[in-house]
Amino acid sequence: MIYLKLPFRFLTSIIVASSGAVILLGWIAFLIKELSSLPGTSLFGLMSESNLPTWFSSVLLLSAAVLLALIGVQRRRENQRDHYYWSGMSLVFLAMSLDETAMIHERINALLLLLGADKSGSLMTFPWVLPGVIAVLVFGIVFFRFFLTLPGRIKKLFALAGTVYIGGSLLMEVAEGIVFRNTAHQEGALQHAVACIQESMEIAGIAIFVLALLDYLVNHAPHWAGALTAADKD
Repeated sequence: MIYLKLPFRFLTSIIVASSGAVILLGWIAFLIKELSSLPGTSLFGLMSESNLPTWFSSVLLLSAAVLLALIGVQRRRENQRDHYYWSGMSLVFLAMSLDETAMIHERINALLLLLGADKSGSLMTFPWVLPGVIAVLVFGIVFFRFFLTLPGRIKKLFALAGTVYIGGSLLMEVAEGIVFRNTAHQEGALQHAVACIQESMEIAGIAIFVLALLDYLVNHAPHWAGALTAADKD
């Protein structure tokens, strides 16, 4: 077996540094946008789409899908039944990566608004949140027993990653909708700040999850561990 030697510590440092840099640049872009009229901030803006943070989030999600697939292959070779869960999660994160780039949930939101979802007087200016909550509940029900079988450290990291990501993608989306309604549907600094918090939490959550997967590969997947630790030992 020929391994591409990728040092674990180097990879974790790159993920942490790049995630922090994207979030920091996003907040700097937010401040520049709110305090001046300089152009070009949308390229780095956390509250914008089809830009650097969007691409970075998509890359992180795709990386998670690949790592999950590698773990699934390892578990299948070990004749472990949980390989179905790892492979299933890989498909979920592949779909999430596609959604991040193609803005599928934004299109669903536009369709729901067109169908009158915003006429009920609810606080959900972004009605896609409801199907999002349902999807999270279904995911939780399907994968809960699998989650309980994970090693203690990995379980804690998965829980932290999920809490941060879901808190950003769903709860902060509701908060943004509340702010939008209370400001008479006029965008402003407060709504933009909430959107920045949302995107920051999503990036942080995905990054933590990817780090957890790398940790699992090194400590619990011997077939792939050599590719991540060999270079560290050289």
